[in-house]
Amino acid sequence: MTNVIPVSDGHMPIPVLSVAGLNMEEPKKTFIKDLMLTCLNKRIAVEINIIPDPTNQFDSNAIKVVINKFDIGFISKNDQVYFDFSQQQQYAAHIVSWGVLKDGSVYVYIQPKLFPVG
Repeated sequence: MTNVIPVSDGHMPIPVLSVAGLNMEEPKKTFIKDLMLTCLNKRIAVEINIIPDPTNQFDSNAIKVVINKFDIGFISKNDQVYFDFSQQQQYAAHIVSWGVLKDGSVYVYIQPKLFPVG
């Protein structure tokens, strides 16, 4: 699911993207929940990077989402169009929303900063 945050300065709107692949098996699912709770509830800085993953066994064009150096999921194929890795190696992002559903699955929405990361 992609939503768009309108930008009034004439630049392209910045998308809000759902992170795919979060509903994995234990113990990684619990680890992701604990990471999010620790970082966000204790107001610890959260570093989010969006990085190409050309060695992904399912999709050589995969783009992974990394939080505080831990791989947590992927950008969906439909949302890969927002990223051009020919000009930069990664993008930074921030969390817009996250939570845990009744069935225990985790959701995370991020908004990329569409400019190069140092």
